[in-house]
Amino acid sequence: MTRALLDALNPAVLGELAQAMRTKAQKYEPEQSQFPRRLRFPGGGEEFTGRASDALQQRAGLVGRTYGDTTHILGNAAGQLDQAQGFIADSRKTARDFIQGVEDKDVTLGTNDGKMWNCGKPFQVADDFAVTVKPGSVPSGAPYQIGQLVQMMADTFAEDVKRLVAQLEDLGTTWAGKIKDALDLSKLALNPKGQPYAPYDPRKNAHELAKAIADGVRDVPSDPRELKNLWDQLSETEKNEIYARHHDIGNHNGIPFDPEDHRGRDYYNRKNLKDIIEQKQREWDALRLSQPMVPIGMGQGEQYEKDWAAWQEKCKTVQHELDGYRNVQATLDRSLDPKTGQQDPNKPPRFLGLLDEKGHAALSVGNPDLASNLVTA
Repeated sequence: MTRALLDALNPAVLGELAQAMRTKAQKYEPEQSQFPRRLRFPGGGEEFTGRASDALQQRAGLVGRTYGDTTHILGNAAGQLDQAQGFIADSRKTARDFIQGVEDKDVTLGTNDGKMWNCGKPFQVADDFAVTVKPGSVPSGAPYQIGQLVQMMADTFAEDVKRLVAQLEDLGTTWAGKIKDALDLSKLALNPKGQPYAPYDPRKNAHELAKAIADGVRDVPSDPRELKNLWDQLSETEKNEIYARHHDIGNHNGIPFDPEDHRGRDYYNRKNLKDIIEQKQREWDALRLSQPMVPIGMGQGEQYEKDWAAWQEKCKTVQHELDGYRNVQATLDRSLDPKTGQQDPNKPPRFLGLLDEKGHAALSVGNPDLASNLVTA
């Protein structure tokens, strides 16, 4: 606070603001009762019925309560502003009157020899509320004690002035807090249970469906358009959770091959391919360690031959499948730079669009989603 700000301070503005709030509140009051009818009878026509009517009535009740709460908040804030205006105006007047009294004060001091020394109006209050003695205020020839006494008076007045200004500042802070609390609109964002409304999420249904699919409660949509619309709204985490349950998710039509987040058909089929190769390798390693034992006793040769034949057939099947998956991986790797293991910029990228349980796959050279013509070979 400075003296210039103290002089410019106009508490009447608070009263004007209070009146503006009351005027606004008066406009809200009829809305509280009229809105439900306007909502239920659009354009003055026939009333909505059935579920539409129930939904509109519920909405009307909510909006009506909001109008009512807003009216109450504005009225309460207006009352606080009126009180603030009174307290701040009185405190401002007290400080300004005291400052004026200091500057208008006539000072005449006497000494022990009976002489009187007229110092006139020696005090001046600066912009920072420091009280100084005007040059030449102490009469010529006056003993130094007169000057000292005038300065002591100035220091005392300065303390009084700053105390009054501090009281005004405290009032401003206090009432600013009360007015802010009165204008707190956060309650309008609470539901009837006093809990914050959940922010509107246009993807809420997609998130719920993704969770249901990941939990195994719902199947992956069979309609490609529906699946693409769903996939485009999901986060990377949600897509990963779906893959954790449906390792073949990359085989489903509708999922883009390579969307912006790179979590599409190609990514999940490649991930599934890697997982299958590792799983088949473990299966093959376990088979090699489970070779049928040659029987020691007589009479077990026939069973041994059956077990041996079954084991060989199983090994052949697993080896064939493992070779098939490795061939798929090798084909994909043809587009990579052998030195870096990254996509070779001089080669067209390859995409894995389908991977079955027998080591068969469908690969494409280039992104099919971006192609104008597709050729199957």
